[in-house]
Amino acid sequence: MSRLMHLLRRHRYLVFLLVSGLLVPLVTELAGSWLEATIGRTPSRLIQLLAICVALAVALWALYLALGKQKPLELVPREQRPTRFPGLIVLIGPGKEGADPQSLSHNPAIEYHLSREEAGGEPLRACWLIATAGEKGSVPVAMEVQQRYGGRCEVIIETLKDAFDLEETYQLIQRIYVQRAVEKGLAPDQIIADFTGGTKPMSAGMVLACREECWPMQYMTGGRKDIASVPIFVRFTPAR
Repeated sequence: MSRLMHLLRRHRYLVFLLVSGLLVPLVTELAGSWLEATIGRTPSRLIQLLAICVALAVALWALYLALGKQKPLELVPREQRPTRFPGLIVLIGPGKEGADPQSLSHNPAIEYHLSREEAGGEPLRACWLIATAGEKGSVPVAMEVQQRYGGRCEVIIETLKDAFDLEETYQLIQRIYVQRAVEKGLAPDQIIADFTGGTKPMSAGMVLACREECWPMQYMTGGRKDIASVPIFVRFTPAR
C-alpha cells in the first residue's frame, strides 16, 4: 500500500489531471442541465449550483495538496539497518562545487545515531570526522559539522594530509579503533564506520581497516527528495 501511495504521489500531476478530466465535464453537463431547468424560476438554485462548483474546486485542490505531501520512500528495510552506535566515524568530503554542505551524506548519518530512537541501541556520544587538509580540503566542512553537532555529542576532527592516500586513511582508522576509542571509554564494537563520503581511496582505506577485525560499517542510501537517506548495515567477514 505504501509503495502504491508513493507512486500516486510521485505522479500526482497526472492523477490530478485525470480526476479533473473525468469530474469537471460530468459536473458541468449536469450543472448545465440543472441551470437550464431552474434558472428564472428558482434563483436560489443558481447560488446552490455555484456553491457546488466552488466545493468541487476546493476538493480537487485538497486532493492535489494531499498527494503532494509525501513521506520519502525508505529503500532499506529496518532489519538491514544498524542500531544506533555510541561511536561513529564519518568520512568528510568537500562535496561538489556550489553544493550545500548540509546536503552531504554525513549529516543524515550523524542524525541517525543521535535521534533515531526506533532503531534501538545507545545514542551517539563520540563522532570522529575524517577531513582532508589543503586549499580544497574538507576541513572547513568538518568545522561546520562540529559546530552544528558539538552540543549534542563530542565531535573530533581528524585530518588527512592526502585525500588519495589509501594507506594514510587505513592507518588513521586503525588508530581510532585501537587507541582513540579507549580514550573515550568505547570498545571497538561500539563504533561504526561510515564509508559513504570522502574520496574513493578514503572509502577503500576505511573498508580495508575495518574488514580485518570485522568492525561494523554502514553506507548511506537514498538522499534524494523522494528517497530518504538511511544507512545499510555492513559487517564484512573475510573468508578464511
